[in-house]
Amino acid sequence: METIQKEKVKLTAKVVSQEALTDDICSMWIQADEIAKAAKPGQFISVYTKDKSKVLPRPISLCEVDKEQGRLRIVYRVVGAGTREFSAYQAGDDIEIMGPLGNGFPLKEKKAFLIGGGIGIPPMLELAKNLNCEKQMVLGYRDVLFLNKEFEQYGGETIAISLVETIPDYSDCDDIFNNLEKYSWFIFTSANGVNIFFDRLKSRYTKTCKCQICRSRYIDKESTRKIWFICGFYTIKIYIKNIGGGIVKRIDR
Repeated sequence: METIQKEKVKLTAKVVSQEALTDDICSMWIQADEIAKAAKPGQFISVYTKDKSKVLPRPISLCEVDKEQGRLRIVYRVVGAGTREFSAYQAGDDIEIMGPLGNGFPLKEKKAFLIGGGIGIPPMLELAKNLNCEKQMVLGYRDVLFLNKEFEQYGGETIAISLVETIPDYSDCDDIFNNLEKYSWFIFTSANGVNIFFDRLKSRYTKTCKCQICRSRYIDKESTRKIWFICGFYTIKIYIKNIGGGIVKRIDR
C-alpha cells in the first residue's frame, strides 16, 4: 500500500459485488476500509485499469459509503475501454484505487434541494443519507430510471424527470417544444444549455405565452448570472448558492 498524503491512500482493494442497473450503468461495492473511514459525501476515487498502457485512472464519484463495513459503492456508466474492464469485475477480484479525493459537499442543517442528472445522480445518494433536514431531490434521466427507489428511502420528495442534452441538431429540444404541456419541470444545469434552449424556442416561433417568465435572483453573491423560474400561473423566487452557473427553470400547472 502506498500512502499519498494524510487521509488519501492508493491501495489494492477487493470487489465485494457488482450488478448492472441498466444496459450501461453498473453498481459496484468495494472493500476498502481505510478509504471508507475517511470518505465524505461528494468525494470520489480514482480507479486504475490493469492495462499498463493506460496510465491515467478513471475518476468515479462515491455513491455510498458504509463506514461500519469499510465499503465503498460506485455507480458508473460504461463508456470506454477502462469502464468496460471494470464492468467485468466479479466478487473477489482485485481493484486498484486511490482516495478519497475532492472536498465533498457541505452538510447544513436546513432545507436542501438536490439536483442530479445522468451519472451525476449517484453522488447525491450519500449526500441525501447524511443530510438531517427537509430534502427535495430532482433526478434527470435520458431513458431508464436507476437509484430513484433508493433515494426515496432517505426521506424527502423525489422527482424523476426526462434528461435532454442540448446538442446542435436540436432534435431533443424540438421534441420538448412539441409537447410542452406534458412537462411540469425544466431544470437546466448550465447557462449554455439555457441559451441553446431558448434560442431554439425563439427560432421556431413557439408561443412563449405557454411559459410566463418571472422575476429573477442571483445564483450567489459573487455572481451576476441570473436564475429564472418559468411558471404557468404564478411566480416563485428562491436563492440557490454554489451550483456553478447552473440555472433552474420550473413550470407548475
